[in-house]
Parts: sequence; C-alpha cells; structure tokens
Amino acid sequence: MREHDLLEKEDMDSLSMDEIHGWYLGANITLGNPPHLSYSEKNGNFSLIQCYGSGHLGSDVLTIGSTSSRVTVGIYDKIGWCYEDGPTDGRLGLSTGTSKLGKDAPSLLREIVGQLDQPIFTIWHNRTRDGTGEAQLTLGAEDTEHCRFDWAYAPRVIVSNYNGYSYNYAVNATQIRAFNSNGSLTASWPNTTLVNVRNDLYSPSASIDVFNLFLNASNTAPVYDSKIGKWVVNCDLSKIGNVVISVGNGASVVLTPSDFTVCNSYFDACYVTVTDYKYGNFLTFGRHFLNSHCIAYNAQKDQVGFASVKSNQCS
Repeated sequence: MREHDLLEKEDMDSLSMDEIHGWYLGANITLGNPPHLSYSEKNGNFSLIQCYGSGHLGSDVLTIGSTSSRVTVGIYDKIGWCYEDGPTDGRLGLSTGTSKLGKDAPSLLREIVGQLDQPIFTIWHNRTRDGTGEAQLTLGAEDTEHCRFDWAYAPRVIVSNYNGYSYNYAVNATQIRAFNSNGSLTASWPNTTLVNVRNDLYSPSASIDVFNLFLNASNTAPVYDSKIGKWVVNCDLSKIGNVVISVGNGASVVLTPSDFTVCNSYFDACYVTVTDYKYGNFLTFGRHFLNSHCIAYNAQKDQVGFASVKSNQCS
C-alpha cells in the first residue's frame, strides 16, 4: 500500500483529534441484514472508561486501496453517552494497541501493518476551534503532500494522567530551551519531560518550572489573569521567541509563537496554550501545535515523529 492509498471517512473533519489520533476512529460499520457473508462474530468484548461505552467484537474484510485485510471491529451494545447523538455504532481502533482506556477494541494499525510498504502511519490535522476543517491519515508512509521533510523521531512513552486517560503518543524531551525574539537563549530546562499532544487544550492548568520556559520566550513579562484563568502575553507575536524541544538522537522540534500562544477576541487577550495537567513534568500541546505539525508513528520501531506542515490554513 503506497502513501496515497488513504483510509477515507465521509465525516473525517467532524472528528476530534482525540478520536483520530489517540484513541479510535468512530465509524458507521454496516453489517447488512442479513449480515454480509464476510462478517463473523468473535469471542470477546470491549469496554471504555471514556463515556462508559461497551460492546462485543466482530470480524470483517476491510479494503483500503488495492489491499484487503480481515480486521477486528468493535460493535457497540451500549454507546457511550458523549456519542449518543452522533452516527456512531462501532469502533475501528486507530491507537497503537496499548491503550489503558478500559478493555478496548483491537488496534487496526497493528492488524494491517504487515500489508503496508512501510510500518508508518501519519496524521495531518487542520482544524478550527469550532470543529470545522479537515484531517488526513496516511497509511504506510510519511505524508509528503502536507508535511515537510524535517521529521524528528523519539521513542514512544506510555503514560496515563491523573484522570486515568491514556496517551498513546507521548515522548520524552531531553531538553527544552526558550529564546527571545532576538534569538538569545533566555531559559533552559535540562530535565526529562514527557511531551504529548491533544486537540482540546487552550490554556494552562498550572504553572511549573518547565512551563515557565514558554513564558520566558516573551520579551515582556507574562501576567496571569485570574478572571480568564490564563497567562496573558504580548499579542505582537514578533516579540515572542521560539521554544526548541530536544527529543533525542540530535533531533529537535521547533515551536514558533503561534504553536503555543493564541489571540482570542472573546477575551480580548493573547495567552499561552500549553498545559501541564498538574502532573509534574508532563507538557501537553494543543490544537495550534497540531495544526502546524504532522504526527507519525513507526509501529516497527515504536517511535513517534513530528514534522512541520507545508501550510496551515486554520487558526
């Protein structure tokens, strides 16, 4: 299967990045009445901490491009409360297969990896705050249509936060450095820090030493606004410097101000969009980082990769 043999879904742009990137792809799985001859029931079931959904397992043939594979799907017996209003009746697992979210449906990626040209899955994400936009999953290659060739890979780290949610694509940062707009180093954090991405983050939940690096990237001192619960920075992004995250093997991910700040007309303010989840050295970047970086997973090496996007249209 080559790079442009893509898994397509009609409403891909309506899915949050959590659904596409971290946990699963919600899907309409048509069994037919009577069920298709290729469909069969399987022993086993699944249950989820998230939204309290549960169901049983089935098996059918999935065709992507010119490749067909028998895969396991989850058929909902009880749809989770947060998906009751959506056209979802099954789960097609797009996680790495090591989720801690209950007893999840088997990972599609693990089942089809042997059919691919390369054991790589790439996600390009271009989503607005109100949920519009688009996303593309590339199976079997790095996405060259949307992503620059500046990939930085690091070993994947499995971690759950204090709420029990699992993050499939966290990596360890070996060093984080902040620069001002003149390019001068203003702060450095040499300790190992877990780094993860998530779609629905807009402001920090707490301030820790490593989080202060993002505040130090501003030439003007950030101010915590208790009324809106955010660290407010200068809205002139030219006065904020970059933050460089080293992820090992000499690879680095460069964050520009637009990756970790946002200007919001509702609050009439600009603020930092990095959170630590009150979980120690555990940083999570939100939608703006996702819109400017492609994410890849190498299933054979168990590594997560980041690359700059060629263009970013959503804000």
